[in-house]
Amino acid sequence: MTFAEEWDQLRSEAAGQEESRTRINGASSELPLVPPGPGLPDFSSSSAKKKAAVAALQDHVEPDTKTAGSCPEETSKSAAKGFSGWATGSGITKALEGWNDSVKALQGRLSGEKTALSNANRLFQGNDHNSSLLFASPHGTDGTQQPYVPYPSRVSQY
Repeated sequence: MTFAEEWDQLRSEAAGQEESRTRINGASSELPLVPPGPGLPDFSSSSAKKKAAVAALQDHVEPDTKTAGSCPEETSKSAAKGFSGWATGSGITKALEGWNDSVKALQGRLSGEKTALSNANRLFQGNDHNSSLLFASPHGTDGTQQPYVPYPSRVSQY
């Protein structure tokens, strides 16, 4: 077998395998990049929904958690006092300490989530504003015909 024949054979084998391999420079027309239909995740950001979630956390969830967390405190304290001197009394006291630590941790987490949502809202708005500056009008802000250059260079002065 000559070199040319062997080369032609290898090329034809490679062409046959190309159909089954992933191509970097394109996608198959049979498979869409994003499958159509309902039930797809929505990665859009809604400022109104974030503000509503922050308000719900601040106005309802945090105060209700604090109220619910303090409910067992009075009855547990009186039970611990009634069983003082017994192992049950010290057990109730330890359980109440663990309960209070859990309530504080939950309140801290809720506060952190509220802060994170609020900061995310500001971050998205800031990013949107900064992105819009990159696509500003080709005319200068002072009405001149100077093009907008987001990152000017001193080379353009020559």
